[in-house]
Amino acid sequence: MEQELLEQWGHRGFVVVENLLSEDEVKDALKDVYQHYMPTEADYYADPLKYGQLFDTGPGWIRRDFPFLGESLRRLVVNPRLIGFAEAVLGTNELMISHCQVIGKYAGTRDYDQQLHVDYGNNTVVFPDASHVADLPTITYLTDVTIDHGPTYVLSREHTAGRDAERSHPREEFPEGYELEEPVTVPAGSTLIYSMRTLHRGSRMRLRRAVRFTLHMGYRRRDAYYAGAQSWHRSGGSEAMDGFVEQATPRQREL
Repeated sequence: MEQELLEQWGHRGFVVVENLLSEDEVKDALKDVYQHYMPTEADYYADPLKYGQLFDTGPGWIRRDFPFLGESLRRLVVNPRLIGFAEAVLGTNELMISHCQVIGKYAGTRDYDQQLHVDYGNNTVVFPDASHVADLPTITYLTDVTIDHGPTYVLSREHTAGRDAERSHPREEFPEGYELEEPVTVPAGSTLIYSMRTLHRGSRMRLRRAVRFTLHMGYRRRDAYYAGAQSWHRSGGSEAMDGFVEQATPRQREL
């Protein structure tokens, strides 16, 4: 199965792994999410004004960066299956975590519709080289995602020839891309594994009342010092980082 997933990733630029996490893992992770002042659906819609100050002024979502409070959520960051997949793609077991955050989106707060884009600009200073994969991004969905929950849309690299080195693609300039894009509609606990060259975008939440939680993670080659969106050094000594270091294996601490 893993070889089949690797082949799909290599051919299309992304692969979706459904039910990577068990129901209990998802349930426990969500309990940890709520420790970070991210309201449940019921709490938010009972009093939206109470939580207005939590949202970023720009994208309109609540973001919490690693390290996390709660053992269950921290455990997902070092999921052995994702790490094994990253080792196979990157061709080394010398890896580091390049970015990690939980994002909460709430229907009715913002229009989450985006243009098709690649993650060049907030993860690398130059457009990623196709011949040398340095950084592997993933999105794990902690809530069910239907077409009405603002799914991530991805476009297979089969349809992106000649569009290298372009960061974003407005709908009017690339209508065929929006016709061929695919929504990632999955049950909670599923993961999208893509690449820094894969065109993708967030989409509008169609429901009047809905919440979507996602865990965004990336793993990079340790020698790819030019890649990555975050650094963890300033978290040393915090309750969350101490908790991670104390529970982590030596291999996980290396990451």
